[in-house]
Amino acid sequence: MHATLLPAAFLLLSLGTNSMAETTCNPEGTQFEKNLCAVLDAKAADAEVQALYGRLRTARAADRAFLAALEIAQRAWLGYRDAEIAAAFPCEHEDKSICHGASTPFHVARLEEEFSRERIARLQRYLDGEWTGPAYY
Repeated sequence: MHATLLPAAFLLLSLGTNSMAETTCNPEGTQFEKNLCAVLDAKAADAEVQALYGRLRTARAADRAFLAALEIAQRAWLGYRDAEIAAAFPCEHEDKSICHGASTPFHVARLEEEFSRERIARLQRYLDGEWTGPAYY
């Protein structure tokens, strides 16, 4: 499992089936509700990265060299993101809350969202043609 999916997995596992339907995101609510908001925001940002990556691959489908390099860059970025998050929240337990407290899913998810927003900006620049070819340099 990716390190960045742990906050979402932890939240889902800690919910009972009845309370899952009753729990909503509330940025001013309990720590659990705040954690849920952060995880939902991170998941939305990740979905945006994936959608933009797909659009970029479609837009540049004829450029095989670019697609190969982009795939390598995307894999490297995912590894970098996960490693940075692991370094920010070192813990010998799968549940990082054991080491860092109840707000850990919130902070991990916010960091994941931050990385995703940065990646979105970079992918958008590729899509807009700002970062490829001699014109950029």
